[in-house]
Amino acid sequence: MARMRFLFPLLFGLLTLPVQAQDIPKPLGVPLGAGVSDVKAAFAGKFLEEVGENRFTNGPMFATSGTGFDVEDLNKVLLIFDRQERLAALQMTMGTGGFGKPAYDRVLGYLKSQYPVISSINPRVGDKKAVFEIKNARIKIDAPHMSFDMTVTYMAKSFHKSFTDTISSEKSAKRKSEASRF
Repeated sequence: MARMRFLFPLLFGLLTLPVQAQDIPKPLGVPLGAGVSDVKAAFAGKFLEEVGENRFTNGPMFATSGTGFDVEDLNKVLLIFDRQERLAALQMTMGTGGFGKPAYDRVLGYLKSQYPVISSINPRVGDKKAVFEIKNARIKIDAPHMSFDMTVTYMAKSFHKSFTDTISSEKSAKRKSEASRF
């Protein structure tokens, strides 16, 4: 009987978890970690413009318009590679779809059906955000209040760590500099 009390919650928990589609997400059909040449081949027929070097990875960045991906409201795609020219992050900029941000709700539903939610802020009025995390990646939806755009960002864990470490270090240096003024 004691064993059943242990097994039932465990089985219930396993059955109610969202089904993970894969350990490595494939936004727009391209897996995180793919090489530049693989991404260019997958995006054949689309103009990829090199837009500089990413300050978090020191790798190249490419951008393209959102046309031809068969994703409603997609305006722009930013591809961020690491030094080894592997896809470290992919950011989709989308229109919110109007008042109430229906595009956010639509994308949130798609991702919730595939990945576990780590955090979600969905006020009726205000910024809407959600974060999903799987073994090797983090996915973030950000729909700022009073904005007509939202972003969906797929990040390799290494990119996310580099991003948060750099931002934290910059904030600390700024506060230190500010404190020295008093």
